[in-house]
Amino acid sequence: MASRLGASYRPTSPSGPLRLIAVVACAGLAATLAWAADSNTTVPSKRPPDQELAQTLWNQSCAPCHGAKGLGDGALAAPLGGVASLSGRITDQTMNDLVDRVRKGDGKMPAYSETIDVGDTRRILEWIRDVSSGKIQPKAGAAAKPTKPAPHPKPVIEPAAEPLGG
Repeated sequence: MASRLGASYRPTSPSGPLRLIAVVACAGLAATLAWAADSNTTVPSKRPPDQELAQTLWNQSCAPCHGAKGLGDGALAAPLGGVASLSGRITDQTMNDLVDRVRKGDGKMPAYSETIDVGDTRRILEWIRDVSSGKIQPKAGAAAKPTKPAPHPKPVIEPAAEPLGG
């Protein structure tokens, strides 16, 4: 009886749309596994924490003039004839005005509306408010980078000992 049942038994396979879904799902799974196995592939990370992002943006765009703690003592402050200290100036009442100044520029301060969005502007101001008040400390090793690259030194060209071709 078992041989008779085995001879007549035929497993069924999905057909039509169900078969197409199964094939696509398997192909997608295979592609995902191949991608994950590739050692050169980097998985996008989530956005850095607000304080880390704010410090990075501060160091890139603000610290060269305003200094590491917002005291107006950055490397470019003296050549500009002085820069405002932000210590004690950032409050809930002044936040919107300061966001506008950062975005539109004001006097010696350039406009950052093309490079820093409103949310990041607020993050920067909140971060430097907390740093200048001593509530938090900047992370070590995140030194400010100058906004202008250093000039390239001119190459030294030594005169040839003998004339060429002669």
